[in-house]
Amino acid sequence: MDASALRCPSCGAAVRPPSRFAREAACGFCGTVLRLDPSRVRSARYKEAFAEWETPGPALEVGGTRWVLGERIGRGTVADVYRATRPRFPSERAVVKLLRLGGDLPVAAREWATTSALAVSDAPGAPAYTRRIPEPIVCGTVSAGGWSGHHAAVYRATPGFRLSLAAVRARPPARLAQASLWVWRRVLEVLTFLHRAGYAHGAVAPEHVLVQDGEHGARLVGFGNAARIGSARLTVPLSPPGLFPDEGPIGPRGDVVASARTVQWLLTGAATTPPDVPPPYARVLRAAAGGELDDAWALREELGAVARAAYGRPAFLPLSTPEVSHG
Repeated sequence: MDASALRCPSCGAAVRPPSRFAREAACGFCGTVLRLDPSRVRSARYKEAFAEWETPGPALEVGGTRWVLGERIGRGTVADVYRATRPRFPSERAVVKLLRLGGDLPVAAREWATTSALAVSDAPGAPAYTRRIPEPIVCGTVSAGGWSGHHAAVYRATPGFRLSLAAVRARPPARLAQASLWVWRRVLEVLTFLHRAGYAHGAVAPEHVLVQDGEHGARLVGFGNAARIGSARLTVPLSPPGLFPDEGPIGPRGDVVASARTVQWLLTGAATTPPDVPPPYARVLRAAAGGELDDAWALREELGAVARAAYGRPAFLPLSTPEVSHG
């Protein structure tokens, strides 16, 4: 007996299966046992389930998917960044980058092409490091809902990464110089993956480094300049000024220089080394910021030795806590 038969074939009484997953049901009048076919689904039940899954709401549509925007969490030179959820059950959390009308579409296209290529890269460390850069879901022109006509790129949400180094600089914690060592090492790990995959970031900056709440994690975002090593830098206004090498195409050396200058900015508010950091750390900061180093992994290893020489045993020094917000 299949699940679409809701009357007993023996006495005609109504039969209600004990659950939607039941494989048999007994007639309450005559006791006849009905065997239910699990491959048959009533259309009404299917439509009810689908309506529950794709709940109507004030959403925008891009690439055949619908998203409800939450708070704005960032504003870049060409796009606004929002938290978003899928209006369905079960839902999905994401980050949506909406290009402002008249914005630079080549920048958005370059970011999407690079992050999509890295998502399927088999470069060393890919399983770990692809989770420390934007993970693409879908992109395209918003076809329905608010923001129609804008270009949108949807990336997987990463709970726990809320504060950029720019926000940390606004409220610097104690022992910032010591904590900056682990931040720099995490950034260099991601850069190592990019470089080994054949790509350069081209815009390492305080706003593009996110630190993890209460942990020693860091992510690299802002891939609008990222591309194959040797590609030309796009004409995107970058800030703070003075962090980025101006000469030539993007590549490993420029990324390492920008990472060092970003750490200098975190410590001083400018691309200079503070006078009160331990000499071994100051020496490496100046060398990297001056373009003397181009191997991200070798620098990462050297910083481990510098940290031990300057500060002794490793210490747990998170830069943010769940109580601190973007403000």
